[in-house]
Amino acid sequence: MLQSVDVLVPDCLIVCVVWYYTFHQIEDDLTARINLGDVHWSILDDRKMYYPHWNPPEVLYKGLKNVNMKAVNMWNYAIILFELFTRQIPYDGMVPAIVGWKIATKGLKPTIPEDLSPQFSRLIQICLNYDPAERPLLSKVKPIVEQMVRERLPLHTS
Repeated sequence: MLQSVDVLVPDCLIVCVVWYYTFHQIEDDLTARINLGDVHWSILDDRKMYYPHWNPPEVLYKGLKNVNMKAVNMWNYAIILFELFTRQIPYDGMVPAIVGWKIATKGLKPTIPEDLSPQFSRLIQICLNYDPAERPLLSKVKPIVEQMVRERLPLHTS
């Protein structure tokens, strides 16, 4: 599953996907901060590590088996877009167990700022559809994002 902890954007702005599950955040001085309270949580299995902030509802109540991983990754992509566009951590300050419970049972999604441009806001919203069958495929989203980049659409309306 893709999560923002797996994505690095160095100074050259080339996005790198890395897989590490030990470090929660890397500080400016390149030291790692570990917050085990944020990452060790699961409704289903206390032996596995989940980040409920980035998980779609179906993963939180079904687990990773018997879910459409393309739809799961589209949800993850939307959360990463939210982080990139807003420079905010989704559900910042909320307890991970509460976040997971509310995503799975109450339809919790990150609050998209009103000043985010309508195109970027809509992209995040369609990728965060509660119904996994209604989330777009990457093959449909990629041309939209490429066009938005070509047109140099502003991120914010103000």
